Amino acid sequence: MNPGWLIQFLKNPRAYDPKTIIPDFQIAEDDIEKIAAYLMSLKKVKRDMKESPPSPTLSGRERVSSIAEDVDKGKKLVKDLGCTGCHEIEKLPSGYNAPDLDAAGDKRVDELAFGNIKNIKKTLKDWMLVKVTDPGRFATDRIVTMMPYYDFNEGQAGALVTYLLSLRKDSVPPEYKMKGGNINKPWTEGRDLIEKYNCRGCHMIEQRGGTIGPDLTMEGKKSRPEWLFSFLKSPYKIRPLPMLKAGMPNFHLSDSEVTTIIAYLSFISEEPYPYMFEPKKEIGPEDVWNGEKLYQEIFACSGCHKVNGHGGQVGPDHTDLASRGKREWITQWLENPQAITPGVRMPRFTFRDWELKALTDYLMTLGTQRFVDIQSAN
Repeated sequence: MNPGWLIQFLKNPRAYDPKTIIPDFQIAEDDIEKIAAYLMSLKKVKRDMKESPPSPTLSGRERVSSIAEDVDKGKKLVKDLGCTGCHEIEKLPSGYNAPDLDAAGDKRVDELAFGNIKNIKKTLKDWMLVKVTDPGRFATDRIVTMMPYYDFNEGQAGALVTYLLSLRKDSVPPEYKMKGGNINKPWTEGRDLIEKYNCRGCHMIEQRGGTIGPDLTMEGKKSRPEWLFSFLKSPYKIRPLPMLKAGMPNFHLSDSEVTTIIAYLSFISEEPYPYMFEPKKEIGPEDVWNGEKLYQEIFACSGCHKVNGHGGQVGPDHTDLASRGKREWITQWLENPQAITPGVRMPRFTFRDWELKALTDYLMTLGTQRFVDIQSAN
């Protein structure tokens, strides 16, 4: 190997091969020449040759130390930088000269050295994200960091930090352990049913699926579980024909299957399950009158939505909206529908506080809430 090429490669491996996984060690030029001197000394010799390898000529610049000294210093650098973690070199022990990570997830914030870094949250997760993406930021006059730059993208860095945080010796405290089963059971069993009945053929679920039906990723946050149970047992058309030609077919799901699907939809939308009913809010006649006036006249919602057979045919029927939707989700939808479903045709209105409250109150009177004990149905 040409010594000059080796020096240039060590300075910037990706300049030679953009896809190489060799990290950038940010090595000083003098140290690079010492490492090159050591590596160039690793020559296989014939049996009839002397054991001492010839001294390589690395550059025309004057050398302060002898080649032999550079070889020794280069060998030490190779061990300190952890080159033997990937490369077999002489009989040097394999591994990195780095801290043990077996209990990385147990580190306390007060044990971490943030150096001169500013504008960073004082958490283990944020410290680790900087450590794996820009380790040199921790260097100070007193702190020497030898961790190289691996050029991780955002996804790789996040996955690596997640793994490091999982490395714990301390057991999980009993109060945080789930009792009565596997925490992933709703997700795994529900996912299997979603695949079995090909729900993604029509619906987008967790960023995969069709667009014939509505996106179900946040359905657990949007819809009442008791309504979902009744709907999945006996589907009916909610969106009018001009908006959605296809209707939800009846799969004749068992009570157990319906319950599992509802648990899955709650799980992926980070809603608590088993669920708790919303406390019933008392809505006075004046609130209903104000909300209906806003609905019918001020914001002309009836131009797109039907209530009890009267109204438009662009949006979903609102006749039983209170039976289907959760109050909190309805309020969020009214405030900014595009934040929930980008590109939706529903306009974004600028409501005053009393208007938003009155309109939500009115919508929460549209329908009879039917409560079903999902747990007993199982």
